[in-house]
Amino acid sequence: MGSDIKKPQLSFTLFCDDVRQEVGGKMSFIGIFENIYANTFPAMHLRLTIINEWMGDNSDHDMSIRIYTPDRNSMIAQTKSRLSLSGRTKRCRHISIIINLEFKTQGTYWVDIVLDRQVVSSLPLPVIQIGNQNFH
Repeated sequence: MGSDIKKPQLSFTLFCDDVRQEVGGKMSFIGIFENIYANTFPAMHLRLTIINEWMGDNSDHDMSIRIYTPDRNSMIAQTKSRLSLSGRTKRCRHISIIINLEFKTQGTYWVDIVLDRQVVSSLPLPVIQIGNQNFH
């Protein structure tokens, strides 16, 4: 019987500027991105929203997001929360918001998605210096 229980699965992760709950339960993701651009360093990213969609068992789990420097030696941000899943066919979208995240240098930072103290996914987040040019 124990093998019938599925572990929670991470369906997707998105980085964006913000998220809105719309009428009828729809969600709007605003400003989805893969890279962060900055003119100078250190650089301050005012608002980083991370959306994770989970599916799986019918239980509660400890979830955290950890952001590491390019060398992975220092954690620059962490969120912690409790995730409640309600069955294998139901989706749970978890939203984490990090305000005023400072990037000291350019490079590829790492975002670890952790469930019950195990890293489920490790995603690159390139932070790129563009000089004084516009980046939109």
